[in-house]
Amino acid sequence: MPVLAHPAFNSSMAPEKFQRAPVYLFYGPAALMLNEAAALVRERLANDISADNYFHHLAVGARRRKSEDEGDESPSSKGDDGGTVSGAGIAALLNTMSMFGGGKLVWAGPLEWLNKEDMESLASYAADPNPQSTLIVSYITDKRSDPFEKSGLVKNAAKSGVVVKLPAPEGERVREWAVSRFGRMGKKISTDAAQRLCDLAGGDVDRLAAEIEKLALYAGESDQVTMDSVEEMVSDHRENEIWDLTGAISRGNLPSAVAALENLLANNRPPQMILKSLTTEVMRLYCARRFKADGRPETEFAPAVGAHPFAVRNTWRDADKWPAQRALSAMRGVMETNMSLMRSGAEPHSALYRLVMELCGGNQPAASRQG
Repeated sequence: MPVLAHPAFNSSMAPEKFQRAPVYLFYGPAALMLNEAAALVRERLANDISADNYFHHLAVGARRRKSEDEGDESPSSKGDDGGTVSGAGIAALLNTMSMFGGGKLVWAGPLEWLNKEDMESLASYAADPNPQSTLIVSYITDKRSDPFEKSGLVKNAAKSGVVVKLPAPEGERVREWAVSRFGRMGKKISTDAAQRLCDLAGGDVDRLAAEIEKLALYAGESDQVTMDSVEEMVSDHRENEIWDLTGAISRGNLPSAVAALENLLANNRPPQMILKSLTTEVMRLYCARRFKADGRPETEFAPAVGAHPFAVRNTWRDADKWPAQRALSAMRGVMETNMSLMRSGAEPHSALYRLVMELCGGNQPAASRQG
């Protein structure tokens, strides 16, 4: 059987069409979609395979990976049953008779990695699976490219069972997916609010699903999820990154500000977009400083700068850290940097580093910060 697309798989899983296969292999970049596909198979088999014959392992094989806290390498191979399982162990489990009678169902995943030995063991089982048992493997692939797609496991599973490639939705499909997911929860959301939610989630389907769950609970008995709810409940991770930068600048902490800038650049944020966001934030800080100096309330600030109150709450708070003269100097700095890039075509990375150091009060040349 060829590798199926998501719609074809969904169609084949309709109750009136479903026929159990001995092997199911799901792969793609979004763990959520892999989990949903595996859970659908589990649901269809609920009447045929008892809970005693169901096994779920979150990892397969002894993998060596670096510990974030200790800086050393430590094994990671625990399944959710608390035990260590190998590819050969899964094959043996599927091939042995159950003491409870009936076939077995083993789900391995969502896996982020398989060593060569375990990959070969699972591929070997997929080539000749036990027809009485069912194996589900869900594998998280890289969004750009991944050799897993050309592996023996994929090849053999496609011959003996069902292989489904589950790409994460992109573009308008992300919004449609979000609206559909709200619908399954009995909730409605406008196109504009759904688009705003998708923008805030930054195209991350797993995060988007978590936010949808949160918004549906927040809506309570109402069947409507509003734009105000989205703005109130969902934070913009992109704005948070900018706030990391402006927060460090507010404290005059040059090392933290440079680290925040480097993080933005490392995450492929275009320098022009960083400068635009930084310019907007500095202008809002300057405006908030003026509002406070004039004794005007926070309730008037958001409408004046054309933003939702939740989007500028940190700006209003941080304005106290910016004396009038510093706020004015920051305004001049971002304007001069923008003009410099437009007139002379200056290298944008250098201009950003120079601006950050000026805003922090530093006097080191920008070039020394770029390695």
